[in-house]
Amino acid sequence: MVASLVQPGTAPVWDLGCEHGQLWPFVPSRRVVGLELRHHLLTRRGQRPCAVMDGLAALAAAPGTVVAAGIGERVVLAALAAPALAACTQLVMVPSPLPYGLRPHVRACGWYCHRERLVAERGRFHVVIDARRGPGPAAGGADAELLGPRLVANHDPLLAPYLEDLVARRRHAAAGSPEGQFVAAARRLLATL
Repeated sequence: MVASLVQPGTAPVWDLGCEHGQLWPFVPSRRVVGLELRHHLLTRRGQRPCAVMDGLAALAAAPGTVVAAGIGERVVLAALAAPALAACTQLVMVPSPLPYGLRPHVRACGWYCHRERLVAERGRFHVVIDARRGPGPAAGGADAELLGPRLVANHDPLLAPYLEDLVARRRHAAAGSPEGQFVAAARRLLATL
């Protein structure tokens, strides 16, 4: 799913946090460069191009598409604000865990959610976000902006089950917390479907 959102012809594709190397089989290896902060995580990579460094610093030399899959929201938020990301044209994200504050931050940093998809895997939902530079289309309201403007606008078939699952799993979230606001928005949006 992640590889299918990478723009055709984009080079290089930077796999930020490439620990497992799961992107490489789906995108031609000559186009993917894995970036990791810890050397011991790269020992199984063989001949694949990898770099052990602050991945964001490497982007300045050769901008392209950045894939940030399976890494925490905090790391993704830091990447969005990094000056090195300014020349990149696409950011494909699969934030983990749930992206409570991600989408508003995406917009505040000059990006927008171009495409979004939900994937159900082993009893969990994953949000795949294709962000692009620019203002993008209107989000469709505050709740849609928080939970997934393209998921709502495109009537993603997994949206209702995703929201139901989110509300059930996070039912004890404190009302004023970011998590609590996310859950309240999910309840309101679910009531409109």
